[in-house]
Amino acid sequence: TNSFGSEFGTASGGIMNVISRSGTNTLTGRVYGFFQDSSLDSAPFAGYFVDGEPAYLDEAAPKSQQRWGFTLGGPLVRDRVFFFAGNENLNTKGTDVLGISEYWRAQGEPTVITRNTTDHPFIVKIDVNLNTRHRASVRFDRSINKQTNQGGPLQVLSSRQTFGGPVWTVVGGLTSTLGKAAFNEVRASFLSNKPAIICNQAGAGGSALLALGPAGTFARRNYPGATLGCGFSGLEAEEDLFIGDTLSLMLGRHQVKVGVTASYVNTIIDSINVRNGAWTFPKDLAFDINNPDSYPDRWSGGSSLPNYTKAVWGLNSFAQDSWGIRDDLTLNFGVRYDIDRASTI
Repeated sequence: TNSFGSEFGTASGGIMNVISRSGTNTLTGRVYGFFQDSSLDSAPFAGYFVDGEPAYLDEAAPKSQQRWGFTLGGPLVRDRVFFFAGNENLNTKGTDVLGISEYWRAQGEPTVITRNTTDHPFIVKIDVNLNTRHRASVRFDRSINKQTNQGGPLQVLSSRQTFGGPVWTVVGGLTSTLGKAAFNEVRASFLSNKPAIICNQAGAGGSALLALGPAGTFARRNYPGATLGCGFSGLEAEEDLFIGDTLSLMLGRHQVKVGVTASYVNTIIDSINVRNGAWTFPKDLAFDINNPDSYPDRWSGGSSLPNYTKAVWGLNSFAQDSWGIRDDLTLNFGVRYDIDRASTI
């Protein structure tokens, strides 16, 4: 539960209401860009002082960012059909400086790793004035995001992950003015969110990683001065469908809202974590069966569900009233009922 109106439920955090732009009778657009490169940056503080003065590195760490995009909106049929479209491209290159021990540096593990991020979101929206009382809209947006070599300060290059995949949404709505004091909105949306996590060492994640070799082939190996092997990888995805109707009424000093929403949530999991296993070693020594000092002292793992798909339907309804008792006093109250069949694993 939360302290918001009964219109909003099924979450205990904050609420963000986003309104996407629409086209008008005037054709308008814009182009923008942002560019950054480390060659234009000052060298940063080195973390120590010399004769009481701060020392600085010789140059800034390698980094570049290019972000550009455009928006365009206008009429398809004047006063009746309008469009809006936008696209953005982001390319970022940065570096991680690892804190691995000297032993692993001597084994050839790099201490400076390049991280790249690319993102290509776009949106297309159509609005139609059906008549003076009814307006329909449909919006499609998609983002293809990819982040390479992600990990912590002790994760060597082979143990890092690549995140990425398409996320897209279709939203449609019909708003109707039913009278001077009545307004109705019907809305439907479908979301597909399937970003995969791939381990660098295996070039795969989830059940595909497990199929590449015997159990433990890509097990995580935690040393005091470095982390090797594959940790969490695979897919934790969802497909969501929502269909809802909300009626708003002005009744004297009362602003009344009633609504109902049906939801379909399909949970798709193909991931591993404890199933892959993790060894903990007390010393920075590569494992050698002939050297007991290189043996691990702890193993953790278990049996998890690498593949899991479950779809559930839900239903919620609400009624709320904002009663302006006086010009300086408003009382808000409401009731909500949810049928929640969310998956638990």
